[in-house]
Amino acid sequence: MTHFCTYCDHRYLPRALAMVESLERHFGPFTLWVLALSQECERLLAALGRPDVRVVPLAALEAFDGSLAEAKKNRSLVEYYFTLSPCWPRYLLRTYPDIQSLTYLDSDLYFFSTPQPIFAELDHASIGIIPHRFPPARESAEACHGRYNVGWITWKSDPSGLACLEDWRRRCLEWCHDRCEDGKYADQGYLDAWPDTFRGVHVVRHPGANVAPWNIARHAIEEVDGMLRCDGAPLIFYHFHGIARFDDRHSRTNLEHVEPSWRRRRQLALSLYQPYMRAVARARDRLGDLGHADDLFHLPRFVQHNAPPAANRSGLTRRIRVAARVFSGRLVRHDVA
Repeated sequence: MTHFCTYCDHRYLPRALAMVESLERHFGPFTLWVLALSQECERLLAALGRPDVRVVPLAALEAFDGSLAEAKKNRSLVEYYFTLSPCWPRYLLRTYPDIQSLTYLDSDLYFFSTPQPIFAELDHASIGIIPHRFPPARESAEACHGRYNVGWITWKSDPSGLACLEDWRRRCLEWCHDRCEDGKYADQGYLDAWPDTFRGVHVVRHPGANVAPWNIARHAIEEVDGMLRCDGAPLIFYHFHGIARFDDRHSRTNLEHVEPSWRRRRQLALSLYQPYMRAVARARDRLGDLGHADDLFHLPRFVQHNAPPAANRSGLTRRIRVAARVFSGRLVRHDVA
């Protein structure tokens, strides 16, 4: 059995559900362990009763790891969530000794094909990490955000994997803030030292792993025989970072910040973003049937950007502007199947 873990609150839950359903289509069997960051998230997951999802309330982790109480006092909510990144898999590997290997996934990933090629690379590794792969025009971002991304990390339950988690937890408890400082950034900058510090660290080479807005400019995405491919290899998963709700029918891709060509933005919006956003919308609707109501793409840190000026316009001018944004890949519709 393959074990994955993630965490989310009720506002991010539609994304997590879209992720798990995409994983079910392409891989299995597996167990996804979800740390429920809110009671509403815990309630909804219990009501869904998915057999491949096991839920642990945040209170259980906090009772297990007493050091979190002090950390909770000196950082923001999102910084506290970042601090949980090493504590959560550490809890699972310590509590469930039958888990021999564990992969952490950010809850805003979406799988387009099987992750088996990644696991094949990691067969003899104790730790697996994936680089950001910033394009040349954005290489300076590595100095702040680090060489590696937290979106996918695998640990074996062996001395090296466990030592890595212990060290990462200690460092995140000491400092984990949503800013760049002395080579650190949130929970992520610490990963840069892992290849030189721990045995058995493998840097995943597959080009279709963790494709994301920050590296999409260096990759060629095309559809071949009904399958999305990245630089000729299967696109395994995409990291949908930075999405925001525009209105009840549309969501912002934010691709204009990383891709100047409107033709390529449109291609990426239709092939990547539209299927994902519709999957999230369907998950949101299912949660609505269980009495949950919330914004489709609620992002507390980005809420001030969720309604650009065009969203407040009315009449023909607004419709033309929205249509132009959709045509150029800046917006996609998520209100249709």
